[in-house]
Amino acid sequence: MSPPATHPSSPLTTRGPRVTVIGYDGGPLQPRAIEALGSATLVVGTERLLTCLPVPSGTRRVGTRPLSLALEQITAHDGPVVVLASGDPGLFGITRTLRALGVPIEVLPGVSAVGLLAARLGEAWDDAVVVSAHGRNPVPAANAARALPAVYVLTG
Repeated sequence: MSPPATHPSSPLTTRGPRVTVIGYDGGPLQPRAIEALGSATLVVGTERLLTCLPVPSGTRRVGTRPLSLALEQITAHDGPVVVLASGDPGLFGITRTLRALGVPIEVLPGVSAVGLLAARLGEAWDDAVVVSAHGRNPVPAANAARALPAVYVLTG
């Protein structure tokens, strides 16, 4: 059995928020991302992303600090929502948090910071461990970096 459709025009998602997560990696946006931004009635993101991406004037904007307030705004919204994220929102990003809200989401990922760094270094990273110290206790990340041969540590 296939999961319920989450496309904004799906009859299963006509009430409540319909969330498109756009992962931004600094490159041009996908046509679907431009379409989602153009039809959104609420756009959520960091101040940097809200100002550097083409959010239409008149569209309601909500910052991500505090995140709890932004999540409340998303769940209370009745209409298309875009959440802006850096890189791949599925890699230590907002995807898991939004899934826990139980709202239908569509994810349009960008290149992750780890993938971008590895590419710039000319290194393979398929055998590396990726850990996050962003907004968390940094001790486990530091321990992994000391104990393992290839570790990428995500920071703020």
